[in-house]
Amino acid sequence: MRLKFEKTFITVGSIMLKNPQLPSINDIKSVLRFCNKALRPQLAQCKNIHEILELISDNSSFGDISLLEYLVNQFNIEEAKPVIKEYKEAVEEFKEMRLSRIFNEQFLHASERMIIVVDEDMNGLIYKDVQELLPDHVRAVNVIRYGRDGDSMLGVWKQKSSANSVGKTSQTT
Repeated sequence: MRLKFEKTFITVGSIMLKNPQLPSINDIKSVLRFCNKALRPQLAQCKNIHEILELISDNSSFGDISLLEYLVNQFNIEEAKPVIKEYKEAVEEFKEMRLSRIFNEQFLHASERMIIVVDEDMNGLIYKDVQELLPDHVRAVNVIRYGRDGDSMLGVWKQKSSANSVGKTSQTT
């Protein structure tokens, strides 16, 4: 799914670059500044469409590419609309079929707890991906993070629960 996510951004970028009526980089930055204020400092550093799309990708999750979709719709990039649609359909299919089958047939019958280990979580996006892709019957997700202080590891665990539920629990580190 991660490859499909990345391929979507690459394909949209290629389509945009081939478009003779592509808006200027400054026009694209201007639109993005107003729809996502958190991106303003990083947008100033972007020099081309690839850097802008990389920034959008870094601030998107598997289940939410709305910023890319907004950009495509705002500048009416017709060739990119089917790419967005195809990706969104793939996400829905993945959510409905793959995870449901795994959770229902394998994990939930074997145990009440599932641990998902994440090596690096970019601004909480991987946690958001996991949370969005979990089936509805998984009601609680506990996140356990091990903080870093420069090069040394802190011995403090931080725990955050996404729901107050007594049901089955999944943990993400």
